[in-house]
Amino acid sequence: MTQNATEARREVSARSWVLVLPGEIAEVARAREFARRAPALDDDEAETVALLVSELVTNSIEHSRSGSPGGRVVVVALALAPGLRVEVHDEGGEGLPALSAADDLATSGRGLQLVDALSRSWGFSASETGTTTWFAL
Repeated sequence: MTQNATEARREVSARSWVLVLPGEIAEVARAREFARRAPALDDDEAETVALLVSELVTNSIEHSRSGSPGGRVVVVALALAPGLRVEVHDEGGEGLPALSAADDLATSGRGLQLVDALSRSWGFSASETGTTTWFAL
């Protein structure tokens, strides 16, 4: 059975959920909504997860091959005891995720700063096939 990437939201197990998105900036809103529905989160946590997922998916689309025609981003939410881990998988790019100091007047460049400030922990792994950036609450 094949499934359109924009329709591919599924529960992988009782404790993990996956959303596959085309690498288009308009899809960030779908990723945010997916994140808000993560189980066992109160309203404040759900909004934090939605914000951080939005930042990581945007970074994947803007800074990796996932933003090229035909590219895709995969969001995985994993329920932990306690908490939640979210992974954003992309198709890799020229650089690796890195914290940087954004100019005070800049309108972008703060995504990983938010992830660093609002998550319990975060990190990334890279391979020939792409980059996974994750955070835990």
